[in-house]
Amino acid sequence: MRFRKLGLLLVVLATAAVVSSVAFAGATSIAGPNEFAPSQEVNRPTPNVDTGYAAPRAIPGHTGQIKNGTPGLTGSFAGVNLMDTRSADNGNAYSIEPPDQGLCTNGTYVLEPVNDAFAIYDTSGNMVRGPKSLNSFFTNDVAITRTSSDGSPFGQFLSDPKCYWDPGNGHWYFTVLEINTDPATGAFAQPGGSAVLIAVSKGTNPRTTRSDWWFYAIDTTNNGGAAHDRSSNSAASPPAARTAYSDTGCPCFGDQPLIGADQYGFYVSTNEFPIFNNGFNGAQVYALDKDALANGIFKMQYVLHSNYDTSSGEWSPSLEGGYIYSVQPATSPTTGSWDTSNNGTEYFLSALDFDGTTDNRVAAWAMTNTSSLATATPAVHLEDYSIVDSEVYGQPPPADQKAGPTPLGDAFGAAYNNGVPYPEPTIETNDDRMNQVVYADGHLWSGVNTVMRTDNGRSTQTTRAGIAWFIVHPTWDESTFGAEMTNQGYISAKNNDNALFPSIGVNADGQGIVTFSVSGHHYYPSAAYARIDLSGVGATHIAGAGGAPADGFTGYEPYGGPPERWGDYSAAVALPDGSVWAATEWIPGTFSFATGGWFANWGTYVMHVNP
Repeated sequence: MRFRKLGLLLVVLATAAVVSSVAFAGATSIAGPNEFAPSQEVNRPTPNVDTGYAAPRAIPGHTGQIKNGTPGLTGSFAGVNLMDTRSADNGNAYSIEPPDQGLCTNGTYVLEPVNDAFAIYDTSGNMVRGPKSLNSFFTNDVAITRTSSDGSPFGQFLSDPKCYWDPGNGHWYFTVLEINTDPATGAFAQPGGSAVLIAVSKGTNPRTTRSDWWFYAIDTTNNGGAAHDRSSNSAASPPAARTAYSDTGCPCFGDQPLIGADQYGFYVSTNEFPIFNNGFNGAQVYALDKDALANGIFKMQYVLHSNYDTSSGEWSPSLEGGYIYSVQPATSPTTGSWDTSNNGTEYFLSALDFDGTTDNRVAAWAMTNTSSLATATPAVHLEDYSIVDSEVYGQPPPADQKAGPTPLGDAFGAAYNNGVPYPEPTIETNDDRMNQVVYADGHLWSGVNTVMRTDNGRSTQTTRAGIAWFIVHPTWDESTFGAEMTNQGYISAKNNDNALFPSIGVNADGQGIVTFSVSGHHYYPSAAYARIDLSGVGATHIAGAGGAPADGFTGYEPYGGPPERWGDYSAAVALPDGSVWAATEWIPGTFSFATGGWFANWGTYVMHVNP
C-alpha cells in the first residue's frame, strides 16, 4: 500500500543480527518476525494531494546556480543517523524513514531530535549526551522489547519531533506526536487516543534525563468527553478541565505538530486526521503560557478548531472556501524581534494549494493579546487571515538521484523482483505546505517545496522539485491586520537536479540562510544552503556532499516505494549573535545494508553559518 501523509512514518526493524539469519529466496520476506511495527499508519492522503502531482500552470523556467566553496560556513558535522535511532535502548528500537529534523540550539549546545531519537552536541560536533530514544525520554518505555516475556513488548507510537530554545527565558521546548498503542500487539489502541507531548527543560542546559524536564500532554483525540490534558508536574496546579470536541471520524490525532513562540506564548499547530477512518479535519492551534511551562504549570487556550461537516460538505471555519492546513507559527531570533504590539502578537503563515496543483497566494495570520496567556483567564484572538498574492508554487514531483551502489535494492530485487536488482529509488518531496516560519527584522520568512521547470541542457520544460521562498511584511491599519509581499523567488538546481525541503533561519538584522537537500543526476542526496536577505537569495553551496544514493526500505516496491521517504522537514535557527545553525538530511555513504544489515542509510548534516 502506498502511503502519502503529513507527518506519520512507516517503521521497520533492522540489524545485522536479524538480517543475517534470514535467507533471500523468492517472495520470502527478508525481514525477521518483528521487522515491522504493527501500528502502521492508515492510508490517508495529504490534505492537498490526492495522487501523484500535477504539472504547473505557470511556474517559470529557472536555472539555479550551485557554486563551489562554502562562504560563511564556520563549522559542520554529521549528526544523528539511522544507526543511532536503531541502536537506541540497547537495540529495542525501530529503523525509521524519514528522520524529521528538529534541531534547536542556544549557541553552546545543539539539541538534534529526529524520528525517533535525539542527541546533544557541543558546537564542535562532539556528542556530549545521547543518542537517546524519544520513547525512553517522553513515555519512559521502549518502542519494542524483543526479549519481553510478559506479553506486552510494545511502547507508544511517537513521531514528528520539534524543539525550540527560547532567547528570553533560556529554556528548551521539545514536542512529539503520540498515538496510543496496544502494548500486547503494537497496533493503535482501541477506542483510540492521541496527544502532542511537550517537554520543557527545568534549567537552561539540555539533558537527556527525564528528571531534568517538565512533561505535559495536549489531548488531540477529539472524540467527545473530557480531554486529558495531563501534567504530572504540579498536583496543586492541574490543567484546567477541557471538554474535547466531537469531530468527524474521530478518535483523531494531531499530525506533524508545528511550533512557534513570542514573548508570552508557546504555540502548537497540528493537522487533524482520524486514526481509524479516512478523512481530514483541518488545522488545530493551541496557545500555551510559555513561562508557566518552564515552571511546571500547564496553561493552555484552544485557539483554532477546524472540522469538516459531512452532512453539509463544508469546512468550518474555511479559508477562501477551502480547508485550513499546516498553519505554521513563527519563532524569532532575539527578544527584540518579538512583536509586543496589540498586547503581544504571534504571526503564522499557511499555503493555499487546496487541490494539489498550483496556487499563487499565501495566507498570513496574526494572533493578538498573547500577554493574556500569563493571566488566569487567557483570551488570545486569532485575527482574520490576510491573503497575499505570491509567485506560483505547486505540488512537486519526486526527486531523482545520481546513480550508484544500492545494496538494499539489490537484496530486495533478489527476494522480490525475480532476482533483478531495483534501480535507485526516487526521493519523496511530499507537498507544498508552508515550512518553518521566522519573524525577524519585521518580516515573516518561509518557503515551500514546489514543482519547477528547469534547464536540462536540451529543453526548458524539464519538471523538477525546487523551492519557492517568501518574505511577507505584516501590516496594521489601526486594529485591522493585513500583509504584503516584500520579496519572493525560487531556488532550483539546473541540469536535472533538485532542491527540496527548505528551512530558513534569519537573524535580527534580516540576514540568514536557507538550508535544504540537493539531489539529482549529478548529486547523491547532499546538504546545501544559500544566503538570503531582503534583496533575495544567493547561489547554492554544498555543505555536505552525499556519499551514495539513498537506499532505504521505503524506496522499494515491497515496502511502499518508490519514491523513498525524505525529510519531512529541515531546520534552521538564528541566534542572538547573528549566526545561523541548520540541519538537513543527506546520505553520508559510510554505512549501508552491505556493511551492517541496515535497512536505510540516511544521515543528518549540521552546519553553522555566518550569513
